[in-house]
Formats: sequence, structure tokens, C-alpha cells
Amino acid sequence: MCGNTIHLANEGSVDVKRITTMAMIAGWFDLNSNKITAYQVSRGQQLLTNMLRQGDSFEIDLKSHLIPVGIDIPKDSAGGMTVYGFVVAYRRAADMKPFVMFLPFSVSKDTKTRATDIFMPLFPSFGSAEAGPANTSYSLVLEEAREELITLYKDKVAQIVVK
Repeated sequence: MCGNTIHLANEGSVDVKRITTMAMIAGWFDLNSNKITAYQVSRGQQLLTNMLRQGDSFEIDLKSHLIPVGIDIPKDSAGGMTVYGFVVAYRRAADMKPFVMFLPFSVSKDTKTRATDIFMPLFPSFGSAEAGPANTSYSLVLEEAREELITLYKDKVAQIVVK
């Protein structure tokens, strides 16, 4: 993930078919309770690409295509942050076995103008907060936000059947 772009690459030995969005989870992570206090799940299948051959890659622009519009999340700039979980399904071309990826990230406004969205992965990624010093209070908050998103994914989205 770099900025608002997720870069998906097929680094395996088999082609991948039918890469499809399945859902986007949006939530408000309250920094006082370390819980997601409000959320919305947007389900819907959207084909991103029909084939991703070995060694190929493509990018997904989250800002212009995938973040749900009109999410009613309580926003207190000092008391929480907006977190998202992006669910993508794909099939291994050799046997059409389905797989699912869950990609958690956060979005906040820059501190100076409050106009620009800053995207940050909540998964290990080059240049992410995960690459910084471990066991800082901020890295622990990010881990708790990721765990909350994973719980929402398991409770509200994981039952999606890939057909």
C-alpha cells in the first residue's frame, strides 16, 4: 500500500483469476475505549480484473473507487480514527479454488489543513507504521484497531460465499 493505492501482485507460481471486491468495512475506532463504536459494511461484488498472470500486478485506487460514500460515523478528531477493511476474493486458475484477502487500513485528515486524506495500512507493508519501532503506544493502538476490524470481518463478512 502506498498512499491511497493498494498494489496487488501475483508472486505465486499459478495464474489468478476473477479478482473481485466482496466488501468494504468502515468503522470509527474510539481511542478511549479501543473499540470500534460505529461501523458500516458495504457488500457488493465488483470485478477488478479477470486474470493476473504470474509476475503481473495491478493497482486499486481506494480514494476514487472503493471507500463507501455517506458513512455516518461519529467523528471527534481527538478521540478516534476512521478504519477500513477491504475484502477481495480471487481464484487460483489451476483448480479455481477460492481465496479471500482482508486488507485493513486507516484514513485520517492531515493535521495542518484537515483537507487531505492520509491513508495508512494496518498490515505489514514497506514504509507503513508497522515498519517503525515496535511496542510504542501508537503501534499498540494500530494493532488494536486491526484486531477490531478483523473481529468485524469475522462476525459480519466472513460468511460471504465465493461462488
